[in-house]
Amino acid sequence: MEPRDTFLAPIEHARIVYPQIVTALEAAGRWFKPATRPKGIRKMANQACFRNAWVLQDRRTGLSYAEGLAEADFCPGTWIHHAWCVTDDGVVVDPTWRHPGLSYFGVRLDAATAAKALWESNDEFGGLLATEVVRRVMRE
Repeated sequence: MEPRDTFLAPIEHARIVYPQIVTALEAAGRWFKPATRPKGIRKMANQACFRNAWVLQDRRTGLSYAEGLAEADFCPGTWIHHAWCVTDDGVVVDPTWRHPGLSYFGVRLDAATAAKALWESNDEFGGLLATEVVRRVMRE
Protein backbone atom coordinates (compact mmCIF):
# COMPACT_ATOMS: atom_id res chain seq x y z
CA MET A 1 0.00 0.00 0.00
CA GLU A 2 1.18 3.50 -0.84
CA PRO A 3 1.39 5.97 2.10
CA ARG A 4 -1.58 7.92 0.73
CA ASP A 5 -3.61 4.67 0.53
CA THR A 6 -2.84 3.98 4.19
CA PHE A 7 -3.79 7.53 5.04
CA LEU A 8 -7.19 7.11 3.33
CA ALA A 9 -7.83 3.53 4.47
CA PRO A 10 -10.31 4.52 7.23
CA ILE A 11 -12.63 6.23 4.75
CA GLU A 12 -12.24 3.75 1.88
CA HIS A 13 -15.53 1.96 2.66
CA ALA A 14 -17.33 5.32 2.27
CA ARG A 15 -16.52 5.17 -1.46
CA ILE A 16 -19.54 2.88 -1.92
CA VAL A 17 -21.97 5.48 -0.57
CA TYR A 18 -20.14 8.70 -1.50
CA PRO A 19 -17.95 7.93 -4.54
CA GLN A 20 -17.72 11.55 -5.74
CA ILE A 21 -16.91 12.84 -2.27
CA VAL A 22 -14.13 10.29 -1.66
CA THR A 23 -12.66 10.98 -5.11
CA ALA A 24 -12.66 14.71 -4.38
CA LEU A 25 -11.04 14.19 -0.99
CA GLU A 26 -8.28 11.92 -2.32
CA ALA A 27 -6.45 14.88 -3.81
CA ALA A 28 -6.99 17.59 -1.22
CA GLY A 29 -8.49 16.08 1.94
CA ARG A 30 -6.84 16.25 5.33
CA TRP A 31 -7.60 15.19 8.89
CA PHE A 32 -8.95 17.79 11.31
CA LYS A 33 -8.74 17.60 15.10
CA PRO A 34 -12.05 16.86 16.88
CA ALA A 35 -12.81 19.08 19.87
CA THR A 36 -15.63 20.03 22.18
CA ARG A 37 -17.62 23.03 20.96
CA PRO A 38 -16.24 26.20 22.60
CA LYS A 39 -18.31 28.07 25.17
CA GLY A 40 -20.47 30.68 23.54
CA ILE A 41 -21.19 28.56 20.46
CA ARG A 42 -24.52 26.82 20.77
CA LYS A 43 -25.58 23.60 19.13
CA MET A 44 -27.59 24.33 16.00
CA ALA A 45 -30.33 22.39 14.16
CA ASN A 46 -30.05 18.64 13.62
CA GLN A 47 -29.74 17.41 10.04
CA ALA A 48 -28.71 20.83 8.74
CA CYS A 49 -24.92 20.56 8.97
CA PHE A 50 -24.18 22.33 5.66
CA ARG A 51 -26.36 25.30 6.55
CA ASN A 52 -25.17 25.33 10.18
CA ALA A 53 -21.50 25.40 9.21
CA TRP A 54 -22.14 28.11 6.63
CA VAL A 55 -24.04 30.33 9.09
CA LEU A 56 -21.49 29.85 11.89
CA GLN A 57 -18.43 30.66 9.75
CA ASP A 58 -20.27 33.73 8.47
CA ARG A 59 -21.04 34.96 12.00
CA ARG A 60 -17.75 34.18 13.74
CA THR A 61 -14.31 35.45 12.83
CA GLY A 62 -11.52 32.90 12.89
CA LEU A 63 -13.67 30.05 11.56
CA SER A 64 -13.78 28.56 8.08
CA TYR A 65 -16.34 26.28 6.44
CA ALA A 66 -15.12 22.69 6.08
CA GLU A 67 -16.78 19.71 4.45
CA GLY A 68 -15.97 16.08 3.96
CA LEU A 69 -16.57 12.84 5.80
CA ALA A 70 -16.92 12.51 9.54
CA GLU A 71 -17.33 9.63 11.94
CA ALA A 72 -19.99 10.44 14.53
CA ASP A 73 -19.74 9.33 18.14
CA PHE A 74 -23.28 7.94 17.85
CA CYS A 75 -22.31 5.70 14.90
CA PRO A 76 -18.64 4.62 15.22
CA GLY A 77 -17.15 3.07 12.09
CA THR A 78 -19.63 4.76 9.75
CA TRP A 79 -18.57 7.80 7.75
CA ILE A 80 -21.13 10.49 6.99
CA HIS A 81 -21.00 13.33 4.43
CA HIS A 82 -20.86 16.26 6.82
CA ALA A 83 -19.92 19.93 7.20
CA TRP A 84 -18.35 21.69 10.17
CA CYS A 85 -16.25 24.74 10.94
CA VAL A 86 -12.54 24.73 11.57
CA THR A 87 -10.15 27.12 13.28
CA ASP A 88 -6.98 28.38 11.63
CA ASP A 89 -5.01 25.65 13.41
CA GLY A 90 -7.27 22.82 12.20
CA VAL A 91 -9.48 22.30 15.27
CA VAL A 92 -13.08 21.33 14.52
CA VAL A 93 -16.00 23.39 15.76
CA ASP A 94 -19.05 21.27 14.93
CA PRO A 95 -22.28 23.24 15.33
CA THR A 96 -24.57 20.32 14.46
CA TRP A 97 -23.65 17.25 16.49
CA ARG A 98 -24.30 17.27 20.24
CA HIS A 99 -20.85 15.75 20.88
CA PRO A 100 -17.76 16.07 18.70
CA GLY A 101 -17.27 13.42 16.05
CA LEU A 102 -14.56 10.81 16.46
CA SER A 103 -12.81 11.74 13.20
CA TYR A 104 -13.10 14.41 10.52
CA PHE A 105 -11.55 14.17 7.05
CA GLY A 106 -12.26 16.91 4.56
CA VAL A 107 -11.30 20.23 3.04
CA ARG A 108 -11.38 23.75 4.38
CA LEU A 109 -12.94 26.24 1.97
CA ASP A 110 -12.20 29.93 2.13
CA ALA A 111 -15.29 32.14 2.39
CA ALA A 112 -15.12 33.35 -1.22
CA THR A 113 -14.90 29.83 -2.68
CA ALA A 114 -17.66 28.56 -0.41
CA ALA A 115 -19.92 31.50 -1.30
CA LYS A 116 -19.36 31.02 -5.02
CA ALA A 117 -20.00 27.26 -4.76
CA LEU A 118 -23.13 27.88 -2.72
CA TRP A 119 -24.40 30.37 -5.29
CA GLU A 120 -23.62 28.02 -8.17
CA SER A 121 -25.13 24.95 -6.51
CA ASN A 122 -28.33 26.75 -5.55
CA ASP A 123 -28.53 24.17 -2.74
CA GLU A 124 -27.39 25.23 0.69
CA PHE A 125 -28.41 21.93 2.28
CA GLY A 126 -26.69 19.40 0.00
CA GLY A 127 -23.05 20.23 0.47
CA LEU A 128 -20.53 21.95 -1.74
CA LEU A 129 -17.94 19.28 -2.55
CA ALA A 130 -19.77 18.12 -5.66
CA THR A 131 -19.92 21.60 -7.21
CA GLU A 132 -17.67 22.43 -10.15
CA VAL A 133 -16.29 25.49 -8.31
CA VAL A 134 -14.94 23.39 -5.46
CA ARG A 135 -13.65 20.62 -7.73
CA ARG A 136 -11.74 23.23 -9.74
CA VAL A 137 -10.21 24.78 -6.59
CA MET A 138 -9.25 21.36 -5.24
CA ARG A 139 -7.46 20.48 -8.50
CA GLU A 140 -5.34 23.65 -8.34
